[in-house]
Amino acid sequence: MVQNTPAQPITHHIVGMLIGPPDTLVTLALSYDAADPYTASLVFPATEGHPDGVVWDIDRGTLAQGLTRPAGDGDVRVAPHTRHGRNPRASRGIALDFFGPGQFARMVLNQTDLTRFLADTYEAVPSGTEPTRLDVDDTIARLLGAA
Repeated sequence: MVQNTPAQPITHHIVGMLIGPPDTLVTLALSYDAADPYTASLVFPATEGHPDGVVWDIDRGTLAQGLTRPAGDGDVRVAPHTRHGRNPRASRGIALDFFGPGQFARMVLNQTDLTRFLADTYEAVPSGTEPTRLDVDDTIARLLGAA
């Protein structure tokens, strides 16, 4: 059964730290669309090497698990992040490790920012109700059209 209640995509613009050297602040968008209920997207801005920006899709549950323990086993892994010498009163970070062919990058997000984003997604589509949002016929049509 598909719920035909259109919802606006949820987007939070946040600042993350791309771990270097040198460390670099990056503004990115966390995005969620109830029509694709298992997936959250991290949208990175355009750069000289990527003029259209970069989008990484990640399982919403993996992001949520990564708030408290290491999660993920694919191209994106998520885990709590601590840094040697960090101020103990500073906000906790969440590390997102991105793996590509011969490449690796780590982005650290503020735990509070990620928690707020996830809370909004779970308010829109509560955990366990994702299957009611899937339109299998539309998904098959899109896959066949992409072939």
